[in-house]
Amino acid sequence: MTESPLKVLIVDDEALARKRIQAMAAGHCDLQVVGECSNGHDAISSINELDPDLVFLDIEMPGIDGLDVVRSLSGGLRPLFIFVTAHPKHGLAAFEMDAVDYLLKPFDMSRFRTAISRAKSRTASLANRSALVKRTEHRNGTTDHTNYLKQLAIRKDGAIVPLRVGDVDWIEADRNYVRLHIGENSYQKREAIGSIERHLDPAAFRRINRSTIVNLERIAELRPCSSGEYQVILRNGKSLLLTQTCHKNLAEFLH
Repeated sequence: MTESPLKVLIVDDEALARKRIQAMAAGHCDLQVVGECSNGHDAISSINELDPDLVFLDIEMPGIDGLDVVRSLSGGLRPLFIFVTAHPKHGLAAFEMDAVDYLLKPFDMSRFRTAISRAKSRTASLANRSALVKRTEHRNGTTDHTNYLKQLAIRKDGAIVPLRVGDVDWIEADRNYVRLHIGENSYQKREAIGSIERHLDPAAFRRINRSTIVNLERIAELRPCSSGEYQVILRNGKSLLLTQTCHKNLAEFLH
């Protein structure tokens, strides 16, 4: 079955920049440009009216800038964003706001294609996540449209490293920081574990003890201990402790 093209909105205060993105998008049959805006105020109105799937969004615009456009949007479903700017200083803020990509002007067609590929991958991932959330809501009899954290920006060796939250295997508290474990790698972020827990989707992540949060999709098995606690075995072989006080957080695995 042929997939519908992504509906694209282009927002930039420079007419030439909008025209250039329009020309690049024209070469992609899986993109459909549905509108253009030259300022943040019109961008907010157009997003609400046109319901685009993807927005190419300039950051530095007079009045309402690109970051404020994203902040102004209400909860629930929102489009994906690819930030476009001539200034690299906004990279950390952009990735913290779950940007699909961050294009520095001037960029070529190859870089544009990479951004579109990431947008399409994210769209597919969100579709799968939406199906999971609907099943969870149906089972629990609840509906929750909170915008949970989907991406983090980590500073490593002077660079900004974007991390997909769904790629994280488990998280551990490290004093005033948390350590995010992804495969063989780990990344430190200055944030309390309680704070980051509040921004994670409970359908995907659960606290298993005072200092540990686990990605539910990574759990291979639970092994009971004589103390009434459990060893949580991840698919990569890592063993973590589920304390009795957190049994309710993994109730679906214990019954």
